Amino acid sequence: MGEDGVYARPLDASGPNTRGLREQAIVELFAAQLQRISKGRQVILVLPAPRPLVDIPRYYATRMWWGSPLPEKEGFPRAYEDALGTPLREIFARAIAAADLPDNAITVIDPADFSCDATTCDVIRDGKLLLSDENHPSLPGLDLFIPAITEAITGPVTGSNSTD
Repeated sequence: MGEDGVYARPLDASGPNTRGLREQAIVELFAAQLQRISKGRQVILVLPAPRPLVDIPRYYATRMWWGSPLPEKEGFPRAYEDALGTPLREIFARAIAAADLPDNAITVIDPADFSCDATTCDVIRDGKLLLSDENHPSLPGLDLFIPAITEAITGPVTGSNSTD
């Protein structure tokens, strides 16, 4: 990873590779990939989960070891997520626009929509850890946005199959 958090390098760049050039390379490569994989298919893009860059289970295990109970609800400032996530969301949006696919060819699911409100991103909700480390959702964390993925694949669930 580059010092500014951007991975890709433009293959045809001469001279120094700036962040802007690397971001544009990511946009172009991702747009081309979207064009390839979307032929005859619906693409569901799940963005990265909000991440506090702290190993949440380890942090709370240490606190519990020293006698603090696991809180029912805990989070980190939404501003942290926005500082990391907003530039990434913008890169994805640019790539999707550059792919120039038909309407509704791509469904974007942003886990922040399910784990954050306007001020806080939850790391614990209802006494359950939402992250399995510093940036991967736990099973309870996945439970927050799996219904959106399922609906994107199968369509909205209507009615009930129950015979009660």
